[in-house]
Amino acid sequence: YGGGIYAIKGPQLDVSKSMVKLNSGTISGNNATSGSGGGVAVFGLPIYCDADAAGSEIYENTAKTDGGGIYINDGATFEMSSGKIYKNTASSDDSEGGGIFCTGESVVTLRDGVIGGAGEAYADADANKAYNGGGIFLDSGTIKLIGGSVKSNNGTNNGGGIYVKNGTL
Repeated sequence: YGGGIYAIKGPQLDVSKSMVKLNSGTISGNNATSGSGGGVAVFGLPIYCDADAAGSEIYENTAKTDGGGIYINDGATFEMSSGKIYKNTASSDDSEGGGIFCTGESVVTLRDGVIGGAGEAYADADANKAYNGGGIFLDSGTIKLIGGSVKSNNGTNNGGGIYVKNGTL
């Protein structure tokens, strides 16, 4: 799990005082060779990606199974404002969530961000890729989209942009 960042709630961790925060940073070029979350894997913790002028970017990460860019589980919270998640790959034949994989009653909130290839600076070559849910795969939990775009992602089987198996969109 977590080719770039792996964060898990444990018995010694006070979750009320813990978070993973990326502010105008980059997570790229990581590989979870035998699991999920090529860029980031988070279990039971909040993660925030805030973007100012420079923006936060999660790109060119690969996961063997699910969540090429981000894998969140176990009630985790992921919030991103004005950031970009693109060119991530979940690579196995039955993979899910090229950009984001959400499960375990987790909550994803995206405000004015870009998931995939969208806007003048992006082309279809910047797509997130997976077997199901090229951009986002929702297994359970909630996804809130407030502005922004999910565009030009590739789900080779179903759900190029978003695949909702269970949960609330």
